[in-house]
Amino acid sequence: MGNSYGKTVQKCCACVSLEEKRKHLPGPPGIPPAESPTETLLHGILEITLNEVVASGFLKLFRKVDDLWGGVIAIVELPPVRVARTRAVKRLKRVKFEESFRVFCAHLVASINVFVYSGAVYMGTAKIPVTEELLKGKTIDGWFELAGDHEGTAKFHITLRFIQAVNDKYYNVGVAGGAFEGVTHTLFPMRKGCKVIPYQNAHIDETFSPKIKLDNGQFYTPEKGWEAVYHAMNEAKKFIYVAGWSINATIALIRDKEGKPLPGNLGETFGELLVRKANEGVTVLMLIWDDKSNNNHLLTGVMNSHDEDTFLYFRHTKVHCLLCPRKPQAKEFKLITGFIFTHHQKVVCMDAPALPSPHLAPRRVLAFQGGIDLCDGRYCYPAHPLFQHLDTLFKHDFHQGSIVGAALVHGGPREPWHDCYSRLEGEIAWDVHENFRQRWLKQAGKMREHLLVSIENREIFCPPTPVTSEDDCDTWNVQLFRSLDETSGVDFPQTQTEIFKAGLVRQAAGNVTERSIQDAYIQAIRRAKRFLYIENQYFLGSSHMWEPAVRDESCAQLIPLEIALKIASKIRAGEDFSVYVVNPLWPDGAPTSLSGQDIMLWHRKTLEMMYRIINKALQDINRAHEDMTRYLSFYCLGNREAVKPNEYIPPHPPKEGTDYYKSQQNRRFMIYCHAKIMVVDDEYLIIGSANINQRSMDGGRDTEMAMGAFQPHHTMSGAADGVPRGVVHGFRVSTWFEHLGYQEEVFQKPWTRECMQRVNELASRYWEEYSRPAPIVDMQGHLMRYPYVVGEDGSINAIPGQELFPDSEGPVLGAHQPTYPKILTV
Repeated sequence: MGNSYGKTVQKCCACVSLEEKRKHLPGPPGIPPAESPTETLLHGILEITLNEVVASGFLKLFRKVDDLWGGVIAIVELPPVRVARTRAVKRLKRVKFEESFRVFCAHLVASINVFVYSGAVYMGTAKIPVTEELLKGKTIDGWFELAGDHEGTAKFHITLRFIQAVNDKYYNVGVAGGAFEGVTHTLFPMRKGCKVIPYQNAHIDETFSPKIKLDNGQFYTPEKGWEAVYHAMNEAKKFIYVAGWSINATIALIRDKEGKPLPGNLGETFGELLVRKANEGVTVLMLIWDDKSNNNHLLTGVMNSHDEDTFLYFRHTKVHCLLCPRKPQAKEFKLITGFIFTHHQKVVCMDAPALPSPHLAPRRVLAFQGGIDLCDGRYCYPAHPLFQHLDTLFKHDFHQGSIVGAALVHGGPREPWHDCYSRLEGEIAWDVHENFRQRWLKQAGKMREHLLVSIENREIFCPPTPVTSEDDCDTWNVQLFRSLDETSGVDFPQTQTEIFKAGLVRQAAGNVTERSIQDAYIQAIRRAKRFLYIENQYFLGSSHMWEPAVRDESCAQLIPLEIALKIASKIRAGEDFSVYVVNPLWPDGAPTSLSGQDIMLWHRKTLEMMYRIINKALQDINRAHEDMTRYLSFYCLGNREAVKPNEYIPPHPPKEGTDYYKSQQNRRFMIYCHAKIMVVDDEYLIIGSANINQRSMDGGRDTEMAMGAFQPHHTMSGAADGVPRGVVHGFRVSTWFEHLGYQEEVFQKPWTRECMQRVNELASRYWEEYSRPAPIVDMQGHLMRYPYVVGEDGSINAIPGQELFPDSEGPVLGAHQPTYPKILTV
């Protein structure tokens, strides 16, 4: 998503703040503050069963309040984070929950707290102390006092077991030579016999041709994402399903750099392609997030997602385009959810010719998913030009989302876009199709259910079928992950046993919620042995471990903390481990925007938390003065271009002295990193739509999709030198070639000190070329150090003399806006 928060936040903040001040199911008084001397790190998985409450004297109060508020619930807290809740139990003689939860945890706590409410009225708390028996994995089964402000006595029957992260059989061994069976406790199992093609940008031009050796004498060739999507849709005969945050019907997926006409239908727009296919008899269904700020064109739309324009484009065609808002979970969040939380999946699914198989049916299912929206500004390629081809290649979708008033008539720089996508074949494609079916049935209504094409007709569609044999050296194992709740999809498990088995949770209103994307990231980090390479639009999280002044549960997803704990464990073990993280220079939108400054502050607090943990590990081995960026480094992308002959000359240049003018004169701008990927040890790859923040990883906020995949014949343990050289490796090295401008032998082993030092050396050089006043030269690479200085104690400051982003008045360190509820920016 581009500028998905800021502008909307500013327009509705006053209203949202009133709602946010109402504490939904407030916690009980008297809970001691964090950092008690008895706190212990619970790092692993907590399995807890809430059985029943037995009481004397105050069950009548339960029932009395229950009549008014609708039921008794219990909430599990690892202070200060609420990690699970039960359904509401109504009017029973005994308050029997009998619900089990499986919770990933990385929390510093003295006790596990279970709160009981009748409606919104607090009834009591059961505290289970963290004991040696619990830490050793012993099952604790007992009756715990339910203390609270009530008459009589009450006890809560609770059963729990804690499994240390290090005791997982896949901990620190990657995919175990291909034996990894997939992320457990999810709705979608791992599929074998699949094919995956990752795309590192919407387009790859002819000048980008790295020579990357793979196993078996092969070479990696990066492919053209949008062209592949176009041809797959063009070949569809039965259906094309599209789901997106933003879709622009007027963009062209295939283009000529000089703006020359393309043969046949290749030059048609995305909208023209879909209309043509619908007229040919193909069922075309679209789910587009409904930005309520521009409903009925009363406003222009603060997120510029084109939803109303796209709906009107297809209104009198055979294409069925549905605008679907992100429906709220609870009345307290209705305004926030309707305006801020989104449907963020980016999916294209269609039928395709069946491969040779015993099945006689002529068609199969094919899917694409990832981070790229099919809208304006996303078409880009590895050179990421700022001023080139503005009046040809980018003429019809000039995009500059970070400069107020930017337009083609005023000239560049455009805002280049780096993003990733994937093509999925095999049984995994049927899973992507199932996701669309579930969402359509929930959001399209009874009147439109019949529009879905049945893929159960075996005369037309083969059943879910592998597309490779498991012995094929190019085969893939792939698994689908989502952030989604039952307000946005059908067929969620309803029995307590099924909910536990699928790893689901209940959110604020009791909705069954899937957050398997976060689970997949956590498990992948715990499995990691050597290195992580991450690209993401945001990097916020683990707020329960931020410094005490800002510590809370607002952004408690565990990914940043898991990374820091992994690095710390490797330092103590004396093993090499490196983490590379690429984010945008600032969030899309003006760097001075209130929401952007808020996000940048939480980004900094996240990093400081991580570096404090790393610093503690270095202190433990008497290396406290070591540069922590050797283990964890953050980067951004940028470009700078010298003037070229025959450049587009804008008829109305920007006003002198503005940020626009300064960027134009200095010939520089950031490349917006919108990708959402993680490469683990060059053998496991996650690509999806989910950002590393709470709204993407929560499950009850933005809806998301991702896939995790590996090639079982290309693993660390299976490679002669321990370096897997399958497609995951090729994809990572190709992306590094795009960012760094070099292919060097040291890049083959990213976990080593030598590799991290070389990457940081180049990143510092490129930041110097980007940020200096002169000379202005073409940059060979785009990966720049993030403009932070990390202190020995883990504190973060701006580079001296560079406290503001180049060509801007935006502070690098960010600043909190007290009028903004955190839920809007984390």
